[in-house]
Amino acid sequence: MNYFEIPGEPDAALWQKSDGNSGVVREGLNGWNDYLHWLAAGNTLASLVPADTRSLDELRVDALGLINIAADQALEPITRLYPRAEIDTWPEQCKEAQAWLSDTMASAPLIDAICGPQRMAEKRELCETILSKAITYREAVGAVIGWRRAITSWVEAQSEPALLISFTPRCPEVPDAS
Repeated sequence: MNYFEIPGEPDAALWQKSDGNSGVVREGLNGWNDYLHWLAAGNTLASLVPADTRSLDELRVDALGLINIAADQALEPITRLYPRAEIDTWPEQCKEAQAWLSDTMASAPLIDAICGPQRMAEKRELCETILSKAITYREAVGAVIGWRRAITSWVEAQSEPALLISFTPRCPEVPDAS
């Protein structure tokens, strides 16, 4: 007879006989005393969870990947509002908005295309909105990058695999920049 731990259930164990029959024994129920005698005889529970055999470097790489996913998820309240193609233009939009607000004769082809010929009267408002949202986004991204750098340093400093095996990053929430 062998007994196996059931993760999260300290008052129960899975038993298995050599013929393949198995079941669960619980504290206070039939078979619990046999289980306690088995433990008292110096036997130890086997684990149903396979041992993690990743190297420390592999654990670090996996942890860093989880950190990056958490960072992306933290920014999701902002980025999910826009298609990737638009997000990719944000630096150019900011550059054009700053230039145009400084000199209304400055070239701003992307902003002109966004406004379209019917809405050119709204160009100043659009430029101001772009810059306002850019500030909010930069603050949010800055907070996430700061968190990512700090937690990355922690991961890289770890010398105990157990800490990295159980590692689950939790990035602080960032404000919505809509």
